[in-house]
Amino acid sequence: MLPEIEVRSPATGDLVGTVPNLDAAAVDALVARARAAQPAWSRLPFGERARLLRRYRERLVARADEVAELSVRETGKLAPEALFVDVLGTAGVARWCARRARAVLGRRRVPSGFLLHKRCYVVREPYGVIGVISAWNWPVLNGMRAVLPAIAAGNSVVMKPSEVAPLSALLQREIATEAGWPEDIFLIATGAGDTGRALVASALDKISFTGGVETGRRIAQQAAQRLLPVSLELGGSDAAIVLRGADLARAASTIVTGTFYNAGQNCTSLERVYVEASIYDEFLARVVEATGPLRVGAGDAVDIGCITTAAQLTKIEEQVNDAVAQGARVLVGGRRLPGPGRHFAPTVLVDVRQEMDIIQLETFGPVLPVVKVRDAAEALRLANDSSFGLGSSIWGPKRLAERLVPEVRAGMTLVNDAVLNALVPALPFGGIGESGTGRVHGDDGLREMSWARSVMVDRGGGAREAALLYPVDRLGRAGALAAVRLLAGRGRVRLAGLGQLLRHVPRLLRRGSQGGEQ
Repeated sequence: MLPEIEVRSPATGDLVGTVPNLDAAAVDALVARARAAQPAWSRLPFGERARLLRRYRERLVARADEVAELSVRETGKLAPEALFVDVLGTAGVARWCARRARAVLGRRRVPSGFLLHKRCYVVREPYGVIGVISAWNWPVLNGMRAVLPAIAAGNSVVMKPSEVAPLSALLQREIATEAGWPEDIFLIATGAGDTGRALVASALDKISFTGGVETGRRIAQQAAQRLLPVSLELGGSDAAIVLRGADLARAASTIVTGTFYNAGQNCTSLERVYVEASIYDEFLARVVEATGPLRVGAGDAVDIGCITTAAQLTKIEEQVNDAVAQGARVLVGGRRLPGPGRHFAPTVLVDVRQEMDIIQLETFGPVLPVVKVRDAAEALRLANDSSFGLGSSIWGPKRLAERLVPEVRAGMTLVNDAVLNALVPALPFGGIGESGTGRVHGDDGLREMSWARSVMVDRGGGAREAALLYPVDRLGRAGALAAVRLLAGRGRVRLAGLGQLLRHVPRLLRRGSQGGEQ
């Protein structure tokens, strides 16, 4: 056991609380407890698990203000942000899992093809013990959107929250226990990086990680040593494309919100905007007009809260300064703000080139580069010029915008909207490329926490396959070819196969009779 970790408010520097920094032995002990509790949990009917998920949702909403306040104190976000995303978003996932688990994970009949005398079905089975490593930017939703489908699927969970915001995770376990969840099906392993590495190395059956690309890559490499299944929800550098015919007032207002919400500390924040030249000036003017009055600080009378970590604030500042040094111009903001707390002014950049870090890397802060392009084709080319592939946004006439959706290399695309898809629990959430693998939310999120078992049952009284297949020369090459033509062919080919097989029947009967005499 290592020294305790202090959790301090990024807005005031005040101590919020302390948590243990667990070592490998302590992590292994938690996993062992979760392992022992999982079989009984997995045997519960779907209806009982759903009841406990609904009960968790009820208790979460009953304690919404307390949950949001702790999220605010740990991360420096604003209370409405915490209420809408951490509380409302998590409540939505709980409801979805409770309603859909039976339909998605229960027994599903499948066709048996030409084997008409067989009955086939698929069931989804829990992995066992799932390890969840979550990020700090949404300390409730980021963890619980993996925990809830894992629990619904019959797994137990050991979650390692970010050391920046672990108290919110402990509160969620308290709420789950209050809702009647069994004691050891949801456990929290608090600690720093070594605790996370210990969790990945422990006797887990799967790991689900939300966080940065480099950490995700290390987890995947560590897990690969023993072929541990991994789901990775990593970063993004989401692009918005604004085309002629777009509602520029709504586009500018929504893109500003999609960039600066939670001080830009969202994996799906809009970090690049490509605007057709004919509407560029008007769109840019509207963005500057919407950005200028935004208030930064802490409390109820501001629009943008804190940058949660000192390292993140430094990264934002370095990327903006690097862009300016290479010729970008700041129209609004562009600097960290003086005074208490960690704050960066909402920033609009122009004259930004595609090769700059501010475009190619994830900024994770309140920075909006606006780039002029010739047409939709150039916008698509530049939007897809990224190692990431998480979210995207297309603005323009609806039919045109929807036609372009398949051209965007991203796991999620919004048409004439931004970021709100994260609050729709039915929509799978995740990306491609360096944005990760696997999905949370939706039916895919439930499948992610289970594996498929295929079952085939003989109905009895059907053909005896073994008598046809062995000895091999009983059916022979000609008989096998006739069967293939009958079962898989069409039209004349199928009729020919039937005729060949009928001509082959006397041979089969003769061989069978000889076999019986032996």
